[in-house]
Amino acid sequence: MKEKFYENKKDIIARVIIVKEKICKNKKIIIAGVITVIVLLIGIGVVKLRPAKEKTVVKPEDSYEIQGVERLKFNAVSVISDEQRVIVDKSLGEVKDIKINDGEEVKSGDILFSYHNTAIEDQIAQIDRQIASNNDKITKVKNDKTKTNSNISQLESELDNIVNELSAIQATVAESSAATDENGQNKSSELLKKQTALEGKQIEISQKIDILKSQVSGADSEISSYEDTNKEISVEKDILNKKLNNEVVAEIDGVVKIDNKGINDPTTVYMRIISKEPLVKAEASEFDIKSLNINDEVLLKVVSSGEYVKGNITKIDDLPIEEVGRTVTGYNFYIKPKKNIMVGFSIEVNANYKGIKIPKDYVYKKDSKICVLKEKGASHENIEIKAILEGDSYYLLDGIVGIGDKLIKNPSKVLEGSN
Repeated sequence: MKEKFYENKKDIIARVIIVKEKICKNKKIIIAGVITVIVLLIGIGVVKLRPAKEKTVVKPEDSYEIQGVERLKFNAVSVISDEQRVIVDKSLGEVKDIKINDGEEVKSGDILFSYHNTAIEDQIAQIDRQIASNNDKITKVKNDKTKTNSNISQLESELDNIVNELSAIQATVAESSAATDENGQNKSSELLKKQTALEGKQIEISQKIDILKSQVSGADSEISSYEDTNKEISVEKDILNKKLNNEVVAEIDGVVKIDNKGINDPTTVYMRIISKEPLVKAEASEFDIKSLNINDEVLLKVVSSGEYVKGNITKIDDLPIEEVGRTVTGYNFYIKPKKNIMVGFSIEVNANYKGIKIPKDYVYKKDSKICVLKEKGASHENIEIKAILEGDSYYLLDGIVGIGDKLIKNPSKVLEGSN
């Protein structure tokens, strides 16, 4: 009986504990529910207390209709603006004294290399020998002339003496002729004989002098002939000297490209000087070419990178492009970019790129992208565009907006108001 009593007592205690645990658990659930309700009520109160955001209304005066003219687009490619090609001419000699290396920059007038012609060198040596020989002959003739002139001087001195002697004899003969005695007549006769002899010698010396003077004149002619010959062949020598070491110079500024095969192969270009000045070659149809003018500013788009570079038209061909199988008439025109573009790059040319202008107030930037809000019924559409900013206006380059579309002013504020 006693044991049964204790068992009933334990059972009752266990039941009481279970009931207490259930009561505590229910209390926790109730408390959690109450807290949740309170938080919800506070949130609703805060929402009611916050003032409602006003919806931005687009007014008619805040709308801008795109106007202008569509820009012209042309396909183009960056090309070499100028080039000098040098082919070796073996008739001018062997290539010597190369002054530059492959890849070097040169200026117009810089010496590239020289031709050395050994055949011309032999001709010059022959001329030098001829000049030396003529100079020797001139020296000999001049020495002979000097001796002849000396002989002439001696003979002229003798002739002067004879003349003086003859004058004295003639005076004495005149006095002796007046005498009547025999001695006077004999003396006169002797003087006359001496006079005759001196006159004969006078003639003889005069003739010798004439012959010698003729020889001097001949020597002068011979010297002049040798000197004239030397002058003529010296001119020829000067010409040959220029050909002996003929210098080849750069005709343009640029970078040198060398192909050493060209030294011995006349079909291969030995040196190319490529100008570093950028140039873009474009093509326009017969319908568009009249819209272009020299010095027009255009915008160039490098297709591979999307980079935009400004430039000016420098030349427009008068004659159309001639290509076999071509069905459309086209004309080439050329543009000088304001920034260097690698040769061979594909280019898109935008002429009259300022044809479509959008005020800056109708454009906004989002994550470095240029965007506009285009009206779409009662709503709007966010559109990314490509445009260039100059002053207070953007000039449209690309994007799905065009003439006639309406844009919303201050788009960033409109977007904030719609959130």
